Amino acid sequence: MASPLAVLDDEHVKHGLIEVLLTMTKETGMVGAFGIQPNWLQADILINTDSEEEGEIYMGYAGGVDFTTTFKLTREAIPADHIIFKITLKGLTGGHSGG
Repeated sequence: MASPLAVLDDEHVKHGLIEVLLTMTKETGMVGAFGIQPNWLQADILINTDSEEEGEIYMGYAGGVDFTTTFKLTREAIPADHIIFKITLKGLTGGHSGG
């Protein structure tokens, strides 16, 4: 939140029109984001500042959309000269879209 607010507050930073959207409860259900109404924002470019490192800006966000889809699946026999592996990763540290 501090990055865009600092830009808006600093009269020495040259910029064009800026829209800043701050939402609440991202970590516990994204209530604020789900409350956004159509046409509230007019910008063509989004810079998502959801990062964990000072001085870095992440473009995009990995979450917020759930969907269910179905599609036809055609199964084929695995050729005899192929080797099959099953890889399982466990016990890793949790992740975050900002990192």
